[in-house]
Amino acid sequence: ADLGLSFWGGIDPFSGEVIDRHHPLSGAIVTDRVLAIPSGRGSCTGSSVMLELILNGHAPAALLLEQVDDILTLGVLIAEQMFGRSIPVVALGREAFAALREAHHVRVSGSRVDGFASAAAALDDALATVVAEAPCLTLSA
Repeated sequence: ADLGLSFWGGIDPFSGEVIDRHHPLSGAIVTDRVLAIPSGRGSCTGSSVMLELILNGHAPAALLLEQVDDILTLGVLIAEQMFGRSIPVVALGREAFAALREAHHVRVSGSRVDGFASAAAALDDALATVVAEAPCLTLSA
């Protein structure tokens, strides 16, 4: 999405559904999917929602951000440090985040994000488009 998402009041931590009815992802389930948003939005309680998503098994498979988001990243760090559970978080920067618009499928591997035009293309590394290889921030699960 091209719009930041508030996790506090924007995502149901027990189902992974985007419940912000004004957000373009409204009704989508983030569980086990790569979530690409420019940033979080709003309250610092977004950290606790991210933590709950991870602990409840409803977190995204990875979080791709345009810019560093301390609030969402904090929730991931707490889950990792206190509970040994985590998800990859990659801050891509403006150009790489914009390149995601061309990808319908992505693969996150460490600090590398590959984009693919289709699910079939994702099975062939030769068809990968490198979206980012040296992001400004990477947390690997």
